[in-house]
Amino acid sequence: MSFLNSELKKAVREFLNVPLSKIDNKEEKIDVSEYEDIDNNIVEPVIESDKIYYIHDDDLPKKIAIDRDLSKPIKINIGFYKINKLLEKPFIIFYFQKNNKAFQTYYQFIEREIDPDLFKEHIMDPNESEQLNIEKETTDETDPPIRNIIDIRSNKITGGGDYEIEQIYLEECNRLINDNIKQSDIEKGRIITEYKGFEELEELNTIYAFFENTDDSKIELPKDACFAIINDIIKKKIMNIPVYEPILRMFTENPDLLCMKNENDEKIDNPISVHLCKKSGSGYVNVDRNNSESSESLDDVEFLIHHDIFGDVYLFTNEPIGSVFNIFTPSNKRFALFLENDLVIDNSIEIAQYISENPEKKASFSDYKCISFMENGNQYWAVKSNLLFTEITM
Repeated sequence: MSFLNSELKKAVREFLNVPLSKIDNKEEKIDVSEYEDIDNNIVEPVIESDKIYYIHDDDLPKKIAIDRDLSKPIKINIGFYKINKLLEKPFIIFYFQKNNKAFQTYYQFIEREIDPDLFKEHIMDPNESEQLNIEKETTDETDPPIRNIIDIRSNKITGGGDYEIEQIYLEECNRLINDNIKQSDIEKGRIITEYKGFEELEELNTIYAFFENTDDSKIELPKDACFAIINDIIKKKIMNIPVYEPILRMFTENPDLLCMKNENDEKIDNPISVHLCKKSGSGYVNVDRNNSESSESLDDVEFLIHHDIFGDVYLFTNEPIGSVFNIFTPSNKRFALFLENDLVIDNSIEIAQYISENPEKKASFSDYKCISFMENGNQYWAVKSNLLFTEITM
């Protein structure tokens, strides 16, 4: 998209996105950080997570009643996400549900079809519109005002704004969230979210509404759901299960949703998704998320592995160890890993063979924080700092 088109699109959206009254009457917070003084003497910029964003308020359209035939069913998908700020750089975590349909298993956003009858009293067909105009001409000025109505031929508003349409839409979105996503805290309460706008696939009449989870409560993870990061979407799969194709298409058509950005609108690197390992006999196994031996603190010596070549490191695999023909996937602890000062060793051969053929290379391994290598048919990452990764959880 050209700069001119991008600015035009932004201007149109700013005009259309007149703030709606929020259902929870939550006050809108204004970010004034962009107006703060900037020290031009800083040579190496420091990443400040509060100046990194995913979706700005004017990035996406928010009103569904614009240019839409509300007499047809609308399928709503909720892109429910949270910004994880535990590491130096923040990253996005999405909530996905597993769907088993017609001998196919895939991960998708939570979804629901909105019955057009919900909007029925707020829209009118052409004949009703013409009759209404006739009645208006003969109506006494003291009569009560006509309720908000949208003419589906031209999407023009009769009798006021389209507030009620948008209110119904947001209520359905919130109902979908509350019916499917639960807090795991002992004192469960209402999940606090902020509506960021939507994208859509017009040919499927499907809306992808993005809601950011803004509170600190933990989200429960049922067996048929998972947390995923942008790297999973880019890889088109979570574990060994594919991501639903229309979701991939939506992200492909909107690449700005595949990364976070800094205050200068420069893209921030995404972490990769990996599986934590622990020692098991002479080899390694992935740590199960339900394993009672696992620890909330990764400083625990249990997770440090002494490798004969790389020394004391945290080990991760790109893919689950022991998944059977991409059908069975254990419920591993999954982590987001930022690759920093990394080295990828030739993964076409085993690390032992590589060292045997290139003994002089071993001395340089200490210069790297993350090293990828092949061992016993699995690709591993040897990571020397626990400041580069954290568990993928909400």
